[in-house]
Formats: sequence, C-alpha cells, structure tokens
Amino acid sequence: MSETHSTSATAGFSPHRIEALTDGIYAVAMTLLVIELKLSDHAAINTSEQLVDGLVHLLPRFLAWAMSFFVLAFFWIGHHRSYGRLRRTDSTLIWLNITQLAFVSLMPFSCDLVGEHGSVLVSQVIYSINMAMLSVFGLLTTRHIFVNPELSAAPMSLGVYRGARMRLWGLVLISVVAVLIAMVVPSPGAGDAAFALMAIISPLSRRLERKADQEAAVAAAAAATATTATATAT
Repeated sequence: MSETHSTSATAGFSPHRIEALTDGIYAVAMTLLVIELKLSDHAAINTSEQLVDGLVHLLPRFLAWAMSFFVLAFFWIGHHRSYGRLRRTDSTLIWLNITQLAFVSLMPFSCDLVGEHGSVLVSQVIYSINMAMLSVFGLLTTRHIFVNPELSAAPMSLGVYRGARMRLWGLVLISVVAVLIAMVVPSPGAGDAAFALMAIISPLSRRLERKADQEAAVAAAAAATATTATATAT
C-alpha cells in the first residue's frame, strides 16, 4: 500500500484532465463572447439605412469581440504548446492553470462591459486588468514548466521560454497602453484597438525564439567539438 502511494506521489498528476478542463472552459468562453454581439433594438429597424446605422453602432462591440476571441485563441495555443510535452503536473501547476482559467471565464463579462460602455474609462480598466492577469498567470505557468524540466518528456527550450515571455509581457504592456489611450480618447473601441499590436509582437517573438534556439544549437555543437578534441588529444 505504501509502495503504491509512493509511486503515485513520484508520478505526480496526469496532465490530460487539466487539458480537458482547459479546452472546455476556453470553448465555452469563446462561444459566450458572441452572445452579446446583437442589434440592440430589432423593432426599430425597418429599412436598409436603419440596419446599416444599427451595424455601425455595433462596431465597438464587434471590435471587443474580435480582440477577445483572438487573444483567447492566443492563450489557448500557448497552453497547448506548454502542455504538449508534459509527462505530469504538480499541484502548483494545477492551481496556476485553474487561476488563469478563472480569468478566461471572466472574459465574456469584461468583453461585454467594454463593448457596451467603451466610452467609460472604468470598463477599459476592467477589461485591461482581465487581459493582464491572463498574461501574468501565463508567465507564472511558463516559468514553472521551464524551471521544472522533470515535468516534461522534453524540457522547454530557452528559445521557447524567451518567446513566450516576450508575447506575454507584450500583452501586459498593451493592456497598460489600452488604458492610456482610453484616457486620452474616450470613444468606444479606442482602447481596444491597442490589442491589435499583438499582430506585431507575435512574429517578433517567434523570431526571438528561433534565434535563441539557433544560438543554443551552435553552443552545443561547439561544446561537443571541444569535448571530442580534448578526448582525442588525451
């Protein structure tokens, strides 16, 4: 009995159940985002001009939906990359993941808030805090996996770690910029537009990732050559 318990403790927790939970919450949250994307008063729309006018007024909500959907997709892809090589998880990783999922589940609310009241600064602050907290727990999760290579079948490379850090810190910075824009330009959707900068940060982080991995490969090859030369000389 004690031997079985010891083996279980050493093995840790399987990542499959937390992956299933994560996929489910992301799927629900990304679906709920679109629920409030609707015309406010169907009865008042009787002509094409009225419909176009209604769609124009819907643009801030549409922008909030688009930014929220693709940022959640960004986090889901990052989670998939981080967990893809895990053999097991530990309690710290599980709780980091669950806390991040709490902020994922909050996204439909904060998205609706900034879409409906985009000209009110508080709505942008709440939305940006939600985004920033997703990033913070993404950073903590990524760091935990990187500094605990025994959790993975293959350790996370330095390049992958640096690339993830750049993307996540970039989103934290963008969240701050979004609030600053909303303070200066108090119009619906103005702050949300800042999150489009992720389209620039993401490819830059991939380039950083490849460069770091190439440098690591060159350093490893040089070390192997030096070891071989030393062994031959001996």
